[in-house]
Amino acid sequence: CVLGDGTLREGMEMALYGMKAGEEDRVTLTPEQGWGPRDPALVHTLPRSRFPDDMKLEPGQIIAFESSEGEEMAGAILALDDEQVEVDFNHPLAGRNVVFWVKVLEVE
Repeated sequence: CVLGDGTLREGMEMALYGMKAGEEDRVTLTPEQGWGPRDPALVHTLPRSRFPDDMKLEPGQIIAFESSEGEEMAGAILALDDEQVEVDFNHPLAGRNVVFWVKVLEVE
């Protein structure tokens, strides 16, 4: 990727800024530098009837949903019973410190 092209989180770009080709470093991003804090408002309880009867659901499973704007978004099943399914729409890395080991291959 190219530094500044928007593909990396701002915290990662700041850590890479000034590094030279061949340099390696360990980079830790806090939630604020990475994917933000977990937002409890993004955890929803949905009726089980919203899912197809033959769909096998399990905690930890990631399912694609369509937002009210028609965009696809992923949700992770946290818990379920016969009546309802608890789904987390937070990014999987939200609220976590994330550690990367980086090596700069080339600087143009």
